[in-house]
Amino acid sequence: MLTRVPRDLPADAITIGDLKAQLHMALDDMLVVAQRPNPEEGTFALGWAVKAHVLSESGHRVPVIGLPQVNPEDPQVMTVSLMTRVIADLPDHALPVTIWESGDGPPQAAIGESKFGNLVNEDSGFSVKVVVLPGVLGGMTGDAYDDLVYSLGWE
Repeated sequence: MLTRVPRDLPADAITIGDLKAQLHMALDDMLVVAQRPNPEEGTFALGWAVKAHVLSESGHRVPVIGLPQVNPEDPQVMTVSLMTRVIADLPDHALPVTIWESGDGPPQAAIGESKFGNLVNEDSGFSVKVVVLPGVLGGMTGDAYDDLVYSLGWE
């Protein structure tokens, strides 16, 4: 279980400030999806950001922003324009993590630099342009922080 933000984050993990800058390069109507740290496990749609403060290994309170998995048909699914508005007032130094549901409890991972891609519906062949936030393996990968899980109601 993760209890603290690690002192040494992976070099490719981004902050909310980085994410804001990257989203400005995307089209407003693009969906924002997350990729699990193991790319073979696929991507998932993201919902409304939840906020928490987690102690770092040095004892400081660090803002962590959880971007949770939602059903693609959920009305809260994030597009670039909606995500930009949701994170606009968040501190640039905050650390975003993606959170997804699994049978063993919700895991989380830091995110890396965004990529642009397409998701294709296998049944219809319909393609949608997306911004992909890749999961980054490192000290923030593991069980999601309790404050984020409680805020999501995933206890």
